[in-house]
Amino acid sequence: MFGIAKVEKLFRTAKTFLKKFLVSNLFMISALTLIKKVTTKIGELFYKKQIGLLSL
Repeated sequence: MFGIAKVEKLFRTAKTFLKKFLVSNLFMISALTLIKKVTTKIGELFYKKQIGLLSL
């Protein structure tokens, strides 16, 4: 009985750790995606600006 309770606690701890780990990973992935989108957008704007200057 004591061993089962210990194993359950271990599983619960592992589960909460995994949840926190996955949430932080998902947050990191979404943050990286957002940064990538923003930098791509800035790059496009600079590129369009250069084309605009070249066509003048």
